[in-house]
Amino acid sequence: MWYRGYLENGQKVWIQAYNVTTKVTNSESATSKLGRILNTSANIYPTLGVGKTAFTAGTKYTDKVFYIKKQATYNGTLYYLISTIASSTTGVIGWVKANDMWAQNHVAVDHNSKTFYLKGSGWAYAHAWGAGQDTIYKDLTEFKNQKFTVNLTEKVGDAIWYRGYLENGQKVWIQAYNVTSTQPIKETSTSKLGRVLTTSANIYPTLGVGRTAFTAGTKYTDKVFYIKKQATYNGTLYYLISTVASSTTGVIGWVKASDMWAQNHVAVDHNVKNFYLKGTGWAYAHAWGAGQDAIYKDLSSFKGQLFEVNLTEKVGDAIWYRGYLENGQKVWIQAYNVNTTYQNNTNYSLTLSEALAIQMKANPQTDKYRNEPAYVSTDSVNITGTVNANVNLRTSASLKDNSNVSTTISSGTTFRIIGTVQGDSFNGSTKWYKIQYNSKTLYVHSTLVNITSAVTESALYVRDSGSYESHIYDTVSKGTSLIVLDVGNEWLKIQYTTWRNATSSDVSYYLNPKNFVNDEKLRFQFLDLSKSSSVSASVLNTFLSGKGTLNNMGQAFIDAGKKYNVNEIYLLSHALLETGQGTSPLAKGYSYNGVTVYNMYGIGAYDGTALTSGAKYAYEHGWTTPYIAIVEGAKFIAEQYIHSSNNQNTLYKMRWNPEYMSRYGGASHQYATDIGWAVKQIDSIYNIYRQLDSYTLYFDIPTYK
Repeated sequence: MWYRGYLENGQKVWIQAYNVTTKVTNSESATSKLGRILNTSANIYPTLGVGKTAFTAGTKYTDKVFYIKKQATYNGTLYYLISTIASSTTGVIGWVKANDMWAQNHVAVDHNSKTFYLKGSGWAYAHAWGAGQDTIYKDLTEFKNQKFTVNLTEKVGDAIWYRGYLENGQKVWIQAYNVTSTQPIKETSTSKLGRVLTTSANIYPTLGVGRTAFTAGTKYTDKVFYIKKQATYNGTLYYLISTVASSTTGVIGWVKASDMWAQNHVAVDHNVKNFYLKGTGWAYAHAWGAGQDAIYKDLSSFKGQLFEVNLTEKVGDAIWYRGYLENGQKVWIQAYNVNTTYQNNTNYSLTLSEALAIQMKANPQTDKYRNEPAYVSTDSVNITGTVNANVNLRTSASLKDNSNVSTTISSGTTFRIIGTVQGDSFNGSTKWYKIQYNSKTLYVHSTLVNITSAVTESALYVRDSGSYESHIYDTVSKGTSLIVLDVGNEWLKIQYTTWRNATSSDVSYYLNPKNFVNDEKLRFQFLDLSKSSSVSASVLNTFLSGKGTLNNMGQAFIDAGKKYNVNEIYLLSHALLETGQGTSPLAKGYSYNGVTVYNMYGIGAYDGTALTSGAKYAYEHGWTTPYIAIVEGAKFIAEQYIHSSNNQNTLYKMRWNPEYMSRYGGASHQYATDIGWAVKQIDSIYNIYRQLDSYTLYFDIPTYK
């Protein structure tokens, strides 16, 4: 017998009767397993035995765990009924051949509450024995040591699985292998500095291993340590101390927090700052240093010195600075022990070379060469000499015999010297003067002659050496008497005045701010003179003691500063310089038109007529007492310089006026022609600031493009 018909896949076929039966073999039974479909081509049968409704698992139903609460044998083949929940009626997907699945027995162990701690290994799933699609967290390292609160324990195969809540509230399943019931040492990062309080405090190289502990002793007390890690062990907080800012390098060990004094430690900035030492406190090798960290225990000898800072940190509520002292020593000093400085840079639209060229046209003066000789050409100088005894005048510079003696002159006879020559030695010298006497050119040995006068016969350049290529100090007019130091054949060596034309290199040195900005004292020429120093009258009076009329006038300078917004220490320094320490006639009081007047800043006192012109200015402005002269003289400085349109608010700007150079390309409204004027004003200012316990400095630094 043969049958023609259709298979479940729709294929029409003939099959012999021997190979078919009218009975369906289907034996179902309850079970409890979890299972995973092994491959995407596995068939899933919504109805067991009805092949035409089957579908393949695909990626949707693979790499995922299912509940199996029923199994069945159909035509001798075992099938599992898979479901998304623990039910054989709800959440059912269909039947899958057992050999297309990996299934393990699944039993509930208990619903007891348990507390575990994550090891940081394994994954966390939405179901016990989860697969890839069930994953909630594929990396638990960030949860290491966190508490895991369990409320359900199940067994899958031989493995125990826990369902519970992470610290972030997420419900997950985690295999037992990845948790521990032992409370871990919970380490966290921190940033502190700390000191061990007692020599008996224990230090643990390994936290929890007491046998390796050692006591701090004197080696590890009275010293500051970095703390970059802390840990809680058995409910006690510990700090990991290190000699460097690291939790891995320089580590000493763990110390109970209760055995330490620790404060939060944060970096504020790495900005470069300049401060001045008060001379108080200590200097340390570390911020918040203790006794063993001290480098200097007495900073009084460093008072007023520049402290160049490159790192600022905060320890607790205190600011600490790391930087270099003037001797090059790197130290940490607490902010309380330094005085603050602020720096502003004013930019100008000309180069330093352009500024130098402008200044060289303004006849800059210097006293640098005041003790040096000068030189003028002998061509236009009438040099007169005389002798103190009877002397032979010769026709040549020779002493071989007297055949060349032209005449003999007596003591006091004068003649004109027109040059020098080398001749026979006399009195250890071979220098002879070539002279004119009675219309004759004759010679006389230089050691026998005294020069009585040297008068210019025309305007002459005064130079720094006997060369026409040398620097010109000045120009002397016709009829100027010169003080002769030596007579040469072409050049006359003379003694000259204090003030002379400065060289280009001289001017460049004083004009360039970079030569002074890093000098603790000389940078005071950039001090903003519109800012008060808050100095007391008693401190000023200390400097004014014995200074003539300025004695005890400290309050007057303070009043002047407040009234016209001018730094009072600068006013005092200016007055001391202009009045010769308070002793000049204008400081003592000078009668003008029958009225005694005072001029403390040299205002209106022009060269050549300083006394009368300075007195006239004081008279016209009513400066009839030292107090009035100090206070109201400050008005001129404030209005004409410090608060003027040229913004000449520093000694440097008062001298060089870079604002005017930048705007108009010329030199004008400069307080002095002396190239060193700004620097010379500094001594008193600097020394007074060094006496103050606390102050703030404001510097305004010119910057050329």
